[in-house]
Amino acid sequence: GISDNKGDSPAQYTKFMGRNIGDNIGDGPAKYTFFLKWFNENKSYLYRTRESFHQFNSPQIYVVSLEAKYLCIPVSHEDGKFRRQLTEHEKQCLYGFSNIDGNTKMLLANHSNFLFRRNYYEWNVWIHYPIYEQIRIARAAGGI
Repeated sequence: GISDNKGDSPAQYTKFMGRNIGDNIGDGPAKYTFFLKWFNENKSYLYRTRESFHQFNSPQIYVVSLEAKYLCIPVSHEDGKFRRQLTEHEKQCLYGFSNIDGNTKMLLANHSNFLFRRNYYEWNVWIHYPIYEQIRIARAAGGI
């Protein structure tokens, strides 16, 4: 499972986070602090991949479900499936989300999670806008 083993090096934490995430952060306390912030933001949306050291030099053991982060609904850490049934509105949101490029998905997932954590009311208004309006607002906000 996901643990917080204090014996690991900060470099190992950013490997856990995914390829190229946190690479521009120095070593030591700054990298550890960056990891903790990232982990707290993403822990509900992490799930295991089937990548291993037999397949890759640097496997991604866990990845963030951008769909889950966008909807702010936790997933199973084992298979990445939502922990509850989706509403019709959530299914419609996912349909629009599935038809945009990867960078825009990352933008929306991050913005959605930011709003959700900051102000549920604002998030609830935003998530009910059409996808093109959500994108416009997220871009105008500077891509949080």
